[in-house]
Amino acid sequence: MKTKLHSHTPLNAASALRGASTRGGQKKAPVHLESPWRQPGQALRRDRSPVSGGSQVHGMLLRNAGIEPDRTIKSASVEAVKLNDAARRLYTMMLAQAPSPYTSLERSMAYSMKAAAAAVPLELIETLRAFATDPLAKGALLIRGLPVDHQLPDTPWDGGRAVEKTTFVSEAVLLGLTQFLGHPFGFTALKGGEIVHNICPVRGSEGSQSNEGSERDFDFHIESAFSELRADHLALFCLRSDHDGEAKTTLLSAQRAYERLAPEVQVELRKPHFVTVAPESWKALHAEGKSSAPRPVVLGPEGMIELCANLQSTRGTTPEAQAALEALGNVLRDPSLEEYVRLRPGDLLLVDNRKALHGRSVFKPRYDGQDRWLQRVYTSGDLWEGRSETAPSPRVRDRY
Repeated sequence: MKTKLHSHTPLNAASALRGASTRGGQKKAPVHLESPWRQPGQALRRDRSPVSGGSQVHGMLLRNAGIEPDRTIKSASVEAVKLNDAARRLYTMMLAQAPSPYTSLERSMAYSMKAAAAAVPLELIETLRAFATDPLAKGALLIRGLPVDHQLPDTPWDGGRAVEKTTFVSEAVLLGLTQFLGHPFGFTALKGGEIVHNICPVRGSEGSQSNEGSERDFDFHIESAFSELRADHLALFCLRSDHDGEAKTTLLSAQRAYERLAPEVQVELRKPHFVTVAPESWKALHAEGKSSAPRPVVLGPEGMIELCANLQSTRGTTPEAQAALEALGNVLRDPSLEEYVRLRPGDLLLVDNRKALHGRSVFKPRYDGQDRWLQRVYTSGDLWEGRSETAPSPRVRDRY
């Protein structure tokens, strides 16, 4: 006899509690679940309105919450799913009082993960875990319909922290869901060591090949290709789209590109004859010309390769290596391989930084406070590898 599985087992405890209240003939006080994540000292609300998330509404949302494929995305490299209305409402309720990660990072991360584990459909958590661990999973996962802060301040004009932000829903979505992939972390030399990065166009940097640019294509790359401690996964969450809806986040499967290369090029790319210079986003290190030690561009078994390159800053140290790199660039720039998504508010794009390259097309900012605004998080499966006695915290790496 098959047992029916519930997609929200952790919170199905609500019905169990209601049943327990009448066992043994003793009627107990009703259980109120309307604010499971209230802050210390905050009064428990007794109303049952949809706004506060009364237990009846809460239970209804639990029963109906789910995810479904987003069939508008037709891609060989991107899996796309979306939350239904019930799942989005439930998750929004759970994140209404998310604490600031800028004043208490670890508390914010614990809250965010607890809220995600309790609110999002079990199918989504299974999808996240498969994306993180299956070498044959697609290189990118797009999750649509996620909560965004009800009121947003102006897009940060300098790409720094949004100091006028008074709610932290977007940060909680990022920190909650990415913990199913690994450990969020940052670098001292990038965005001041922040864990959550704001990605916005910056006046005066329009021509930059960095996250502050807008008027040049951001060519294909993996994130922090010059670093030995680069991220395993990259997460991009859209708070605002660009005004004209022109910006495309481009994606490309490293495996598909590799399979188009001539055998002799494949062999050359596996030799330790390539260096990568710190990109423009790493401003001080870029100015110093900081680069990686010589290493291969391609690693791993033939059917599950790992690629490490940035078309703007990786160079071959021998003529043969440079020729192989140029052959790789020609394949990567082949329009028949390129895939893209146009991110809109509530979209979370997760990229496996080992087997998918990404970039960004041009767009036109207006600098009116309503420009494109993404937030970014890096994750690693092992923070121990980046340990340092001089780092400001275990989550911030001062080695590269």
